[in-house]
Amino acid sequence: MNFFEHQDLARKRTRKLVVFSVLGMIAAAAVMHTVVATFLAFRNIKSETPDVDFSTLANPIIAAASTALALSIIAIGSFIKIAELRGGGRVIAERLGGKLILPASADANERMVLNVVEEMSIASGVPTPPVYLLADEGNINAFAAGFAPESAVVAVSRGCVDYLSRDELQGVVAHEFSHILNGDMRLNIRLIGMVHGFVALGLTGWMLMRIVAYMGMSRRSSRNDKGDPRIFLMILAATLIVLGFFGSIIGEIIKAAVSRQREFLADASAVQFTRNPDGIGGALKKIGGSVGAGRLKSPATAEMRHMFFTSAISSGLAGLLASHPPLPKRIRAIEPNWDGQFVQSELSRKENRKKIEQPSMQDRMDKFGRIFTAAGAAAMMTDSTDADVSAAHTLIKEIPKEMLDAARNPSSARAVIFAVLLHAEAGPARDLQIKSLRATMQPDVLLTLSKLVPLAQQLHRRLLLPIIDLALAVLAELSPEQYTAFRAQVTQLVRADDQVDLLEWVLQRVLLHSLDLRFGLEKPQPVGRLRIRLLNKQASLALSMLAHAGRDDIAGARHAFKQAAGKLPNTELEFVSPAECGLDRLDRALSKLANLVPRDKQAFIEACAVCIHADRTVTEHEAELFRALAVSLGVPVPPITPG
Repeated sequence: MNFFEHQDLARKRTRKLVVFSVLGMIAAAAVMHTVVATFLAFRNIKSETPDVDFSTLANPIIAAASTALALSIIAIGSFIKIAELRGGGRVIAERLGGKLILPASADANERMVLNVVEEMSIASGVPTPPVYLLADEGNINAFAAGFAPESAVVAVSRGCVDYLSRDELQGVVAHEFSHILNGDMRLNIRLIGMVHGFVALGLTGWMLMRIVAYMGMSRRSSRNDKGDPRIFLMILAATLIVLGFFGSIIGEIIKAAVSRQREFLADASAVQFTRNPDGIGGALKKIGGSVGAGRLKSPATAEMRHMFFTSAISSGLAGLLASHPPLPKRIRAIEPNWDGQFVQSELSRKENRKKIEQPSMQDRMDKFGRIFTAAGAAAMMTDSTDADVSAAHTLIKEIPKEMLDAARNPSSARAVIFAVLLHAEAGPARDLQIKSLRATMQPDVLLTLSKLVPLAQQLHRRLLLPIIDLALAVLAELSPEQYTAFRAQVTQLVRADDQVDLLEWVLQRVLLHSLDLRFGLEKPQPVGRLRIRLLNKQASLALSMLAHAGRDDIAGARHAFKQAAGKLPNTELEFVSPAECGLDRLDRALSKLANLVPRDKQAFIEACAVCIHADRTVTEHEAELFRALAVSLGVPVPPITPG
């Protein structure tokens, strides 16, 4: 799955959606104007000259007023719905009856779901999302929702937990992660907003109709009096109701068509994620073999139906409103030789579970010791594979259980971050860090920290970023006040000795970038519009620092930079010496590079890969800096290991 191609596709889909929305609004405004102008034309008929004067159709004042009324209702309705859902995926999950699965959950089934999501998160380079359980939904279904990967949630039904094997659950979760990566979530919310804008027309019409019903007729007026305002209001209300009805149906058809196209792509991406077609294929077969298929009971299901893994309600209009392709088509796209037989999903949990095999030491060496080629480096970094999923599973297994449990616990996750950020060696810098923590930290967190510090000091450096990834889901549950205090503590800890080294900068940037987005301190990064040829200085600085991170000699760094620059045609890049580099300068450069168009982001990431590969060795500094660059650009990357 190519992240950048899908970002471009998401952008094109959004443009099409905007075009359809504009055309729909224009059509609604035209109908509104025609009805109002025609009514006024008949209202002005005089008995001595019974001819109808349709000049009102060309009256600019009437046209402006009727158009403004229709467009305002649609725009306000869309804005209200999108604003309502802008709180992130948790708003949608809770509306559908979801209950947050606590990362510290001891329930075996819930723990399995969390483990699968954590592995997929690390493998794809996406911050670990909160996981919700639709506890009252016995059929098999799932969804991912949110405006951005940093505010996303994943939700699974009770049926997924009860009836799917681990491989099948992994296939379903991989499908939902593909929606997170390819920009579908934001598009989903915009689709809901578009449809609700037209629904608002009908709702306004019904409200107006009720107002008319309760209006008292003036004693001076009669039912035949053309001056009675109720006649005009009733016609206006009826027009709004009709427009709302047909507009919402057309909007639902558009929404369903877009959804059906996305599902085939997400299924293929899930197979690419896991390299196991039996996983997602088995889940689809069990859905087809169950009595209720993927149907859900929540009243909010109809509005959100295009977000789910499979059809959550019955479709109408001969399939035009179907939010998903038929199950047989989806299965045959994955398994061309499928025999057409569904699988009964009513199996006991113990019989239905498949134990995951522990990878051998040779497998670990193969997966962690990958020396990627220049041609395939960017693809490997941005396209998660089965090796990445297995490697993520192994990474999690290498983290000490006590540290892992603490990262999953709301009361100790902050202490985990502090332990990771503390200097490993005793000295003045570490003393300053501990002093700053004691002045601001709660006693219970300080006690937990004292227990975790020895474990953190024994961790391999490559495990630090995965630990932060795992803790993000818990830290996202902090209250705004708690996060403000935590953020200040992290910043103070990093700058306690007035020096910020590369590892501190990377850890801080990966951690706070994600959480700032979740807590609304940063806005989700829109699809960029700048070309890289306009950002020569910023690209030169970032590539130069990456070249220096992997080499001690200037000649080697210059060679790596030159090779990387060759991947960026039509640019004028200049090598930057170590004396001119700096993390503060890099911060400013990355804020500009984040606005690149997707294809130029891809070219830049490929250039970074070439820079790292120049000496066919990946250093710890290169791996860490590359992750920070990717996070800053909004590009999810699987973990790479020095070697």
